[in-house]
Amino acid sequence: MTVASVYLLFALLFATPRSQPTLPTTALPKPTPLLVTLIVCLVLHPIALVAGVAWKRTREREGRIRLEDEVERAEEEEREAEVEAAVAARSRS
Repeated sequence: MTVASVYLLFALLFATPRSQPTLPTTALPKPTPLLVTLIVCLVLHPIALVAGVAWKRTREREGRIRLEDEVERAEEEEREAEVEAAVAARSRS
């Protein structure tokens, strides 16, 4: 979708309206407000896309809920890791 909109904006930016469509030398200048609007949209649209993806990723991580089973399992694994580290430290000595 982003690629299509950027393509459309570039097409609008580089297309030249003509007073007589059959003559290529009759190109009319684009109004300044139109140029400004096209350039602003070309810049802001990809920035908004990247910001939206980043926002979605941060919101996904923020909303996770740890269940009691997961907490108990994590604490048990932590205790086992501490015991293994203590045993490994004693065996080195």
